[in-house]
Amino acid sequence: MKDCSRFKSLILTNTGSATSPVPGDPETVRKFHHRLASTFEKFDWKRIIAGLKVNPGPFFRGIMESDASEELMARSLEIVQTGDRNVIASFVRSFYTDPDPCVEGLRKITCPVLVIYGEKDDLFIESSRLMAREIPGARIIEYKGVGHMSALEAPGLLAGDLMAFVAAHAA
Repeated sequence: MKDCSRFKSLILTNTGSATSPVPGDPETVRKFHHRLASTFEKFDWKRIIAGLKVNPGPFFRGIMESDASEELMARSLEIVQTGDRNVIASFVRSFYTDPDPCVEGLRKITCPVLVIYGEKDDLFIESSRLMAREIPGARIIEYKGVGHMSALEAPGLLAGDLMAFVAAHAA
């Protein structure tokens, strides 16, 4: 984040500037992500999706509260089945380790930035607002009624906003 001269613009959707979406001391963060990674190791994709229907947690709350939840969960299963659960578990353990939002780095971003989040994206509402507040001139959009999976829940809306932003900041 130190040098944006290589970027014409930046779009941040359903994310935060810390690698761990959960705050807390390093051991609490590690334990949370270890439990999450273990889910990928223990269960096949069908069982994971079935579990998310019962307990959607923060990532699937928007989908499960949608009128199209069955269709969206079926689409989610189609997408995730292409991934290797063990690779994902390893990634979760190695990447999601730092709860520091890197505010000083955010303040150094100089390219145009669009931040998008869903009003039901519980883990990333505050971090999205933080990024928009700390990145000079950043624009922020909140999708009403949408959770973490905005590309599945509101694909047309997301595509329109992305295209408009890219067109406004074309090279």
